[in-house]
Amino acid sequence: MKRSYILTGIVVILLSLMVQTAGAQAKTGDGFWVVESSLAAPQDVIVRFYEQGNVLIYEEHLTGVRMDISSRSTRRKLDRSLLDAQAAWQESKRALQDRGLVAARFGIDPKNISWSNQR
Repeated sequence: MKRSYILTGIVVILLSLMVQTAGAQAKTGDGFWVVESSLAAPQDVIVRFYEQGNVLIYEEHLTGVRMDISSRSTRRKLDRSLLDAQAAWQESKRALQDRGLVAARFGIDPKNISWSNQR
Protein backbone atom coordinates (compact mmCIF):
# COMPACT_ATOMS: atom_id res chain seq x y z
CA MET A 1 0.00 0.00 0.00
CA LYS A 2 2.78 2.40 0.93
CA ARG A 3 4.57 1.58 -2.31
CA SER A 4 1.56 2.59 -4.44
CA TYR A 5 1.41 5.99 -2.69
CA ILE A 6 5.07 6.60 -3.41
CA LEU A 7 4.62 5.57 -7.05
CA THR A 8 1.57 7.83 -7.38
CA GLY A 9 3.54 10.73 -5.87
CA ILE A 10 6.39 10.23 -8.33
CA VAL A 11 3.99 10.16 -11.29
CA VAL A 12 2.30 13.38 -10.11
CA ILE A 13 5.65 15.14 -9.75
CA LEU A 14 6.80 14.02 -13.20
CA LEU A 15 3.55 15.17 -14.81
CA SER A 16 3.77 18.57 -13.14
CA LEU A 17 7.34 19.00 -14.43
CA MET A 18 6.23 18.11 -17.96
CA VAL A 19 3.45 20.70 -17.81
CA GLN A 20 5.90 23.42 -16.77
CA THR A 21 8.26 22.51 -19.61
CA ALA A 22 5.49 22.56 -22.20
CA GLY A 23 4.46 26.05 -21.11
CA ALA A 24 7.83 27.54 -22.05
CA GLN A 25 6.73 28.22 -25.62
CA ALA A 26 3.85 30.52 -24.88
CA LYS A 27 0.89 31.29 -27.09
CA THR A 28 0.22 34.98 -27.51
CA GLY A 29 -3.20 36.09 -28.68
CA ASP A 30 -3.74 34.82 -32.21
CA GLY A 31 -0.30 33.28 -32.72
CA PHE A 32 2.64 31.57 -31.09
CA TRP A 33 6.37 31.01 -31.53
CA VAL A 34 8.57 27.92 -31.51
CA VAL A 35 12.33 27.92 -30.96
CA GLU A 36 14.17 24.90 -32.32
CA SER A 37 17.78 23.86 -31.75
CA SER A 38 19.57 20.53 -31.49
CA LEU A 39 22.04 18.99 -29.08
CA ALA A 40 24.48 18.55 -31.97
CA ALA A 41 24.40 22.26 -32.83
CA PRO A 42 22.98 24.21 -29.85
CA GLN A 43 24.11 27.54 -31.28
CA ASP A 44 22.11 27.10 -34.47
CA VAL A 45 18.56 28.22 -33.77
CA ILE A 46 15.43 28.23 -35.90
CA VAL A 47 12.62 30.51 -34.72
CA ARG A 48 9.20 29.97 -36.25
CA PHE A 49 6.07 32.06 -35.79
CA TYR A 50 2.61 30.67 -36.39
CA GLU A 51 -0.78 32.28 -36.82
CA GLN A 52 -3.98 30.88 -35.41
CA GLY A 53 -4.68 27.46 -36.95
CA ASN A 54 -0.95 26.55 -36.98
CA VAL A 55 -0.25 28.52 -40.17
CA LEU A 56 3.46 29.30 -40.53
CA ILE A 57 3.89 33.05 -41.03
CA TYR A 58 7.62 33.58 -40.47
CA GLU A 59 10.83 31.61 -40.00
CA GLU A 60 14.33 32.79 -39.14
CA HIS A 61 17.57 30.78 -38.96
CA LEU A 62 20.24 32.14 -36.60
CA THR A 63 23.80 30.84 -36.22
CA GLY A 64 26.14 31.33 -33.30
CA VAL A 65 23.26 32.19 -30.97
CA ARG A 66 21.82 30.43 -27.93
CA MET A 67 18.33 31.28 -26.72
CA ASP A 68 17.26 30.60 -23.16
CA ILE A 69 13.49 30.48 -23.51
CA SER A 70 13.11 30.12 -19.76
CA SER A 71 14.28 33.74 -19.47
CA ARG A 72 11.45 36.26 -19.16
CA SER A 73 13.25 38.84 -21.30
CA THR A 74 13.79 36.29 -24.08
CA ARG A 75 10.11 35.36 -24.07
CA ARG A 76 9.14 39.06 -24.20
CA LYS A 77 11.43 39.68 -27.17
CA LEU A 78 9.99 36.63 -28.94
CA ASP A 79 6.45 37.86 -28.21
CA ARG A 80 7.33 41.26 -29.70
CA SER A 81 8.96 39.57 -32.69
CA LEU A 82 5.72 37.62 -33.13
CA LEU A 83 3.84 40.90 -33.39
CA ASP A 84 6.35 42.12 -35.99
CA ALA A 85 5.97 38.88 -37.95
CA GLN A 86 2.18 39.15 -37.82
CA ALA A 87 2.35 42.71 -39.17
CA ALA A 88 4.67 41.62 -42.01
CA TRP A 89 2.41 38.66 -42.77
CA GLN A 90 -0.65 40.94 -42.94
CA GLU A 91 1.08 42.95 -45.68
CA SER A 92 2.21 40.02 -47.84
CA LYS A 93 -0.21 37.21 -46.86
CA ARG A 94 2.58 34.66 -47.37
CA ALA A 95 5.16 33.08 -45.10
CA LEU A 96 8.36 35.09 -44.94
CA GLN A 97 11.82 33.86 -44.09
CA ASP A 98 15.03 35.36 -42.68
CA ARG A 99 14.11 39.05 -42.78
CA GLY A 100 15.98 39.81 -39.55
CA LEU A 101 12.94 40.44 -37.35
CA VAL A 102 14.24 38.28 -34.49
CA ALA A 103 17.85 39.40 -34.91
CA ALA A 104 16.77 43.04 -34.64
CA ARG A 105 14.86 42.42 -31.37
CA PHE A 106 17.80 40.56 -29.84
CA GLY A 107 20.48 42.93 -31.13
CA ILE A 108 22.09 40.11 -33.12
CA ASP A 109 24.50 40.96 -35.91
CA PRO A 110 22.75 40.37 -39.27
CA LYS A 111 25.77 38.25 -40.31
CA ASN A 112 24.45 35.58 -37.94
CA ILE A 113 21.30 35.07 -40.01
CA SER A 114 21.49 32.06 -42.30
CA TRP A 115 19.74 33.48 -45.33
CA SER A 116 17.51 30.98 -47.04
CA ASN A 117 19.26 31.35 -50.40
CA GLN A 118 22.50 30.10 -48.80
CA ARG A 119 20.96 26.80 -47.70
